Order: sequence, then structure tokens, then C-alpha cells
Amino acid sequence: FKIMDTNIKKCFISIPVTGHEDTYVDDCIKVKDQLVERYPNVDFITPIDVTMELDRPTSFYMGKDIEQLLDCDAIVSVHGWETSKGCKVERYTAEVYGLTRYFIDELLTP
Repeated sequence: FKIMDTNIKKCFISIPVTGHEDTYVDDCIKVKDQLVERYPNVDFITPIDVTMELDRPTSFYMGKDIEQLLDCDAIVSVHGWETSKGCKVERYTAEVYGLTRYFIDELLTP
């Protein structure tokens, strides 16, 4: 597995929401806790850290997520990202802006 670059200080966790509404918050917490345990010197940001407001349009959430993403050094994409419109936008944005890009298995699989 890859080791996260030591220059990474802040990393956005890109995780699918649509279709995962019942488990989304718990999934965010679980993934963040696992990453923090392995990489304690990195500030990990999940979408629930960005906003917990409910019943807003998708554009609101995407805008907030992209704003936080662009303040990061890296993005880590969680399982299911490739079928999530929001995760694909976040991953592409990270690529366009030259952020380091990881997949969750690269960072957590021993």
C-alpha cells in the first residue's frame, strides 16, 4: 500500500452520499477515524465536517465541498466514488488543480 506523502497537511475525504443516506454519517466518521489513526499529522475533512445542514439543493453541498477541497493538499476517494456524480466532480477538480489523489485502499490496506 502507499504511504501518504509527508507534505500532505490537509486531505478531503470524498465519499458517496446518494444511495447511502442511512449510513453516510457513520461511514464518514469510520473512514475519517481509520485515516486519522494511520496518519495522525494530517487534517482530514469529510463532507459532514463541511456542513450538516439538511434539505438544501445539491448545488449547495457541492459548492461547500469544492470550497473545502480546494483548501486541501490531497483527496482520498472512498469505495463507490466512481458511480457518484459528486465524487467524480470532486476527483476531477482535484486533478485539474493538481492535488495529490489517493484511493482509500491505497492508504488503508496493509
